[in-house]
Amino acid sequence: MLRRVKRWSLVFAGGVVLLLALAVAIPAFIDVNDYKPEISTELGQRIGREVTIAGDIGLSIVPWLGLELDDVRLANAEGFGPAPFAAIRHLRVRVRFWPLFSRRIVMDTVTVDGLRLALAVDAQGRTNWQGLASQGTSAVSPSGKVGSSKEAIASPPAALAALTLGGVEITDARLDWRDERTATRFTLASLSVTSGPIAPGRPIDLSLHTRLDGTQPVVSADVSIRARAAFDAARRRIVVEGLHVEGDADWETSRLKTRAQVDTRLAVDLVRQTLELSGLRLDLRAEGPSIPGSQARAVLNGGLTVDLAAGRLDVDDLGFGLDGIRGRLGGTVSGIADTPYFLGQLHIEPFAPRPVLDRLAIALPEMADDTALKTVGLETGVAASTQELKLSKLRLVVDDSTLTGHLAISHFERPAVEFALDLDAIDLDRYRPPTVQGRPAPPATPAAAGAAASVALPVGTLR
Repeated sequence: MLRRVKRWSLVFAGGVVLLLALAVAIPAFIDVNDYKPEISTELGQRIGREVTIAGDIGLSIVPWLGLELDDVRLANAEGFGPAPFAAIRHLRVRVRFWPLFSRRIVMDTVTVDGLRLALAVDAQGRTNWQGLASQGTSAVSPSGKVGSSKEAIASPPAALAALTLGGVEITDARLDWRDERTATRFTLASLSVTSGPIAPGRPIDLSLHTRLDGTQPVVSADVSIRARAAFDAARRRIVVEGLHVEGDADWETSRLKTRAQVDTRLAVDLVRQTLELSGLRLDLRAEGPSIPGSQARAVLNGGLTVDLAAGRLDVDDLGFGLDGIRGRLGGTVSGIADTPYFLGQLHIEPFAPRPVLDRLAIALPEMADDTALKTVGLETGVAASTQELKLSKLRLVVDDSTLTGHLAISHFERPAVEFALDLDAIDLDRYRPPTVQGRPAPPATPAAAGAAASVALPVGTLR
């Protein structure tokens, strides 16, 4: 018995020594670069495009079963020019050698440097990624939507659920988008993406930074994103916690500079085709000559839910603030894909309009009562589409006066107005120009008259 154990021990030890010898000898005596034409051909047949490996191929076995490629290019589709569809300066993929014997895959961080990806749509709506790897992709429709199926959304590749690796590191990448039908172009330059370890059932830390340049509108922006994402394979649900997006943008046409920061939680249900933003907070600052007062700040907080299957957007008590005006909006937008229609409630908290107008560099005419226009507030039901606006159960409070009723405006190009309004009381003397030493003020200049008309209340039409 002891001799048999020793014999098997020697056989095992000999096998290990042989494997080690092969692991050292294969890379030393076999140059995998001699087989680049065959490798390129095989890859091209599997992908559906010509593959060129212009650089070296590196192969290692122990302790990592690794592959490194330099200067790899994937040809573009016919009719999209000679530039490659995709190119990679350097790619490294490594798997631990010994765990493979116990049927465990332990991957190192996948490193991609110098990725170049050029996506394009021609004048006929044909995309340059059609036919890659499978025949499931489709052309872009005349409306500009890329063809896709609900089954594809609800059935992500099963391999993603079993993927385990040390992380992903993408550096100095560039993505170009071109749509010949609309002459639209944008570029993501200096793109870097980094992830933490990726394993089934574990959240993934993600970070991204890029420079965006685009046309229509002409914009340049720096964008950074960080988040922690988790994928539930059984429920086919993606949850992104602590999603933080911030960016600075320069809008050339409108001469605006903006800075935005978004914090939220994102949940995507691939089966139900829903997207939910909860704990949303948006802080937007803008400055430029086209803004009254040269600068403005807007804040949003609340929640949004998009139901793609039903074509509906639910606005969950969305709070907003704009230069001293604060309020809340809630309701539902139906028909978001074609004929959007909003039905909900709007509430604007009472605010002092004079300081707001001062910040916006809007001058009010002088009034007999310095305390006039001290408070304004609004509550109303809202129904709105691209063709009409209806305010129901309207309640507008201006100082000591309250206006109630409903108002409807339709056919915006040639507006038709319908209203039924009731004003409880108003002291017009408070809003008239002040008197001078007990005498009425002199007639107003055309400029002053125009300013006064902009705030005068049409009480005669309310009876």
